[in-house]
Amino acid sequence: MQKRAFGSVQVSAIGLGSSEFGGACPESLGREFMDAYVAIGDGFFI
Repeated sequence: MQKRAFGSVQVSAIGLGSSEFGGACPESLGREFMDAYVAIGDGFFI
């Protein structure tokens, strides 16, 4: 996964957008997406 500088930290080049989690996307499914994203080694949520 490509990383880029964001201030003084390194983050992935692509973040997981989460604005619909708990809205159009049920909260439980949003949590599954977030858990899977962290499991592959990332955690940059936007």
